[in-house]
Amino acid sequence: MRAEITYRLSDPYVDAAQKNSQRQLALTIAAVSQGNEGRVPLNLCLILDRSGSMGGEPLNKVRQAACGLVDALDRRDRLSVIAFDHRPTVVVPNQAVDRPESIKEQIQGLRANGGTCIDEGCGWVWRNGRRASIRPSAKCFCSPTARTSTAATIAV
Repeated sequence: MRAEITYRLSDPYVDAAQKNSQRQLALTIAAVSQGNEGRVPLNLCLILDRSGSMGGEPLNKVRQAACGLVDALDRRDRLSVIAFDHRPTVVVPNQAVDRPESIKEQIQGLRANGGTCIDEGCGWVWRNGRRASIRPSAKCFCSPTARTSTAATIAV
């Protein structure tokens, strides 16, 4: 398999006269089969920002993207979901994706609240991953950044 990365920029032009200029970048990373090898089962941990700043459309988009990801997984895959505001919460414990509707229901239940402590959300997975049987092959982090709309970063 090989990785295929595609990108889309919201506006490729930057005005040099503007002191600050914002652009949104969408990255898509896909594993592309090069022959007969089957897809390797994935063990994914989603780390989702549900802080107060995520109220309304930002959190709606995160929930929609997370549920879309659940739809793309199959029974061989494993998934865990950690949400954070000022502290991390296990929304979906590490489990096989054999009941996707139940997982999506739990994701849809996320509500915006509290402050933003990104370190707590990411740090929880790194500190407690082994003990909580979360040994993901990939981590997906969704949060607004200081100057952009919702961004997702995938670390393998």
